[in-house]
Amino acid sequence: MRCGDDVNTLIHGLYRDLLDPNRNQPLPHHYFLDHAILSARNKEVNKINSTILDYIHGEQLTYLSADLVTDKEYKYIPEEMLHTLEPSGFPLYKLEVKPGIPLMLLHNLGPIHVLYNGTHLKLLRSIYHVLECQILHGDNDDANADNNIVLILHMALDANAEDSPVPLC
Repeated sequence: MRCGDDVNTLIHGLYRDLLDPNRNQPLPHHYFLDHAILSARNKEVNKINSTILDYIHGEQLTYLSADLVTDKEYKYIPEEMLHTLEPSGFPLYKLEVKPGIPLMLLHNLGPIHVLYNGTHLKLLRSIYHVLECQILHGDNDDANADNNIVLILHMALDANAEDSPVPLC
């Protein structure tokens, strides 16, 4: 891509196969490992992700976090303001996904099951507070697809003073 091209041109150039309305075959699992847009700022990443999600067909699922202040000293802060904070390593207050999209873990969940921070996943389906995902390892994922299925449950995360100006959970 040339400098000056807009984000939509970049998205359509990089994810041409994903966005093809005539595609009737699922993409190989390594497709998402081979295609990525990098950005230095989370705000830009969130905007790009939202734009790509709008182009992908399928039912959009929305998950909202339950932001709470853990320190009584900060109880006066309105919940709406808490929703605007984006501590490092935390998902967005409003997480929007569709089946088939790639996801990345932000926390170590289970070393035995290779669920480390940075693990790439593909969302297969979602049931109330549970995500069924496939771990994406590389080229052999298609052959071992059934062995790479994991369930990720709803969980509570705590932000300490280093992560956020306000202690959250």
